[in-house]
Order: sequence, then C-alpha cells, then structure tokens
Amino acid sequence: MCVPEKYYQDCLDLLKDPSEAGILMQCVAGRDRIDCLDKINQRKADVLASEPEDMYVAYHTKNQDYRVISEIRTKDDKDGE
Repeated sequence: MCVPEKYYQDCLDLLKDPSEAGILMQCVAGRDRIDCLDKINQRKADVLASEPEDMYVAYHTKNQDYRVISEIRTKDDKDGE
C-alpha cells in the first residue's frame, strides 16, 4: 500500500503485528498522493487510499491498472450521494 510520506510511520505502526491488523501487506512511501499514483503506474505499489480528485487524475492517466475497489465514508458522510 502506498501512503504519503507523512503517514508512512503510521502505516508501519499499524502493521507491527500483522495478526492484530488482520492484513498482510507492506507500506510504500510516496512523496504525496500523486506520487503514489505514479508508483501504482510503475507497479511499485498495488493499492492506495485516494481522494476523489486523485481518482479524476487516475481516470485521465493511460493505465489499465487503476480500479476503485472500495469506498470509505466518514460517519458524517455515510448517507451522502
């Protein structure tokens, strides 16, 4: 999973005990979210949590690997359009 550099340590902390996290993955640091898109494009990362504007950029990038696999909503936006 690619995460912006400022969240890299948080990602590592989450994965200190993989059995507790319930997932098996590695953290990859990107300069920012756009750099994470580039890392996916270069196949240096497989997944990132993105914002709608990141998906817009990905849509306009020539790459067949970008897929939306899940939607994360906050409690405040859970019933939003």
